[in-house]
Amino acid sequence: MTQTILESVQIHWQDLRGRTYDLMDVLADIDLNARLPFPESQNILYQFYCMLGTQESWPPVLLEGGMQGWDCSLKLCADARRETATIHEEHEKNTKNCNDKKRGGRICAEPTPSSATWRSANSQTAPAGEVLPVERVRQGMEAADATLLATFEKVDWLQVFENGSTPLAGYYRLVEHEAHHHGQLINLIYANNLPIPESWADSWALTRDE
Repeated sequence: MTQTILESVQIHWQDLRGRTYDLMDVLADIDLNARLPFPESQNILYQFYCMLGTQESWPPVLLEGGMQGWDCSLKLCADARRETATIHEEHEKNTKNCNDKKRGGRICAEPTPSSATWRSANSQTAPAGEVLPVERVRQGMEAADATLLATFEKVDWLQVFENGSTPLAGYYRLVEHEAHHHGQLINLIYANNLPIPESWADSWALTRDE
């Protein structure tokens, strides 16, 4: 039995994103504000915000070879949205430049918004006095999954774009981005003594000494 590239990508993304949902299943809403014990740390909400916005902005990478701007359906304050969008658009431009210099490209360092700007966003993610529900984040990701999986159906995976990249290489970059944030979330899990989902323990060999 053989798999097409499309089938392999579909199965792989559903498994990877499934692990993100497994983490959401064990988080309380208040956990979205958890961060590392230093001022520059972003919180768990930022990790999900960045993952979702990048996914929502990714179809043009697969269909045309590059992003057409970055945005996220989670509504944050204007300053945080603008700074995060600028960061991701610049990151994608740098990645294109890397592709121009070396076929297949490399992932350039991904900066993050300033902690002051991001903290100002937290007060705007839900009505005053409320915590943004994990379920709202999950709904956004599920909608983005439906769009991404529909995009997969339209892709010629080995097409070579003008910048030397391919849709398959673009998919790899999306996967690297998701895995990057999984790594950030692992730090946050340990620092805040949050539950470790079974799938994360298996995939990333995570344990907690009693």
